[in-house]
Amino acid sequence: MKNSEVAKVFQDIADLLELKGENVFKIRAYQGAARAIEHYPKELKIMIEGGEGLQSIPGVGEAVAKKTVDLVTTGKLGYYENLKTEFPQGIVSLLVIPGIGPKTANKLCSELGVSSVNGLERAINEGRVAELFRLGDKAAHNMLNQIRALRRKDQRIPIGEALPVVEEIMVALSAIPGLRNLTPAGSLRRFRETVGDIDLMGSADNATEVIDTFVALPQMGQVLAHGSTRGSAIVSGGLHVDLRMVEHHSFGSLLQYFTGSKQHNISLRERGRKQGLKLSENGITVVTTDKLERFSVEEEFYHRLGLQYIPPELREARGEVEKAEQGALPKLVELSDIKGDLHTHTQWSDGHDSIEELALAAKDMGYQY
Repeated sequence: MKNSEVAKVFQDIADLLELKGENVFKIRAYQGAARAIEHYPKELKIMIEGGEGLQSIPGVGEAVAKKTVDLVTTGKLGYYENLKTEFPQGIVSLLVIPGIGPKTANKLCSELGVSSVNGLERAINEGRVAELFRLGDKAAHNMLNQIRALRRKDQRIPIGEALPVVEEIMVALSAIPGLRNLTPAGSLRRFRETVGDIDLMGSADNATEVIDTFVALPQMGQVLAHGSTRGSAIVSGGLHVDLRMVEHHSFGSLLQYFTGSKQHNISLRERGRKQGLKLSENGITVVTTDKLERFSVEEEFYHRLGLQYIPPELREARGEVEKAEQGALPKLVELSDIKGDLHTHTQWSDGHDSIEELALAAKDMGYQY
């Protein structure tokens, strides 16, 4: 069994436990194990065959390690199979749809035989969902819109295609007087290989002017939301872009929250809880006094939690919070670290510039070769 397959089983277990209303810490343990195993560089099968302990993997405890050995060596896990028998087949796939909780998903599966998102869509179009819940066509239509929105969100594109779109928007907005901050968040800021929706975070002396300009940009094909502090639109290429504005003194909190990842933020919230703090997009609240502390920059936010600043590229719940507590985060590669280029194309093949032009450009960039 491959690492990705093992991770999928543990994520399914977490979803099923959530349906049962199990202890949240037990659920998070399986979620954490799923993430750790999916991204672990060594194959579990090789580790097991070599007698290497699986508890060396961050996020994998003794119980999960034993289940992993069973799963990898036999291809089955009794605990997982027994858990699945407690629910209608296909119920987990419905939980990804916003607004559908465990009770609704259970009802759809058991009474309509719906076992997939596509099956739910068919049931809605046939009028069976409206009849089941006795809520009429409006409720069923809202459910259908959520399915369509989910599909748009799942259509991820390479970061190389998303960046030019975002940069064009940011250039257009940067000309507005009083704009102090404007930064991408989400998976784009974490430099993931692919991105879904685009989130932009900003602060300005006149937030309404920034939002008005944003939704009026010529590349905006369809405006989805237009408020005083938030705008949302679909650009001509089909990419969904959100812009959120906040007061300057809260910009760091907002940026940290929407940069993610989701699991990274869960780790931070758990750390804050142990310190008597509650974390949100607005800042950090001291529970005993209900005092809200706001942060204009992310560095202050992380320092308030007793952590070294964690760069966006590392925020994937792979042990970075523990490393930051120890002040032991790795140094990321920067442009100044690049000393040369091992592969270039010139006019001798399919390139655009001559060898001399490339050499002069490399010299200007400080390259050594």
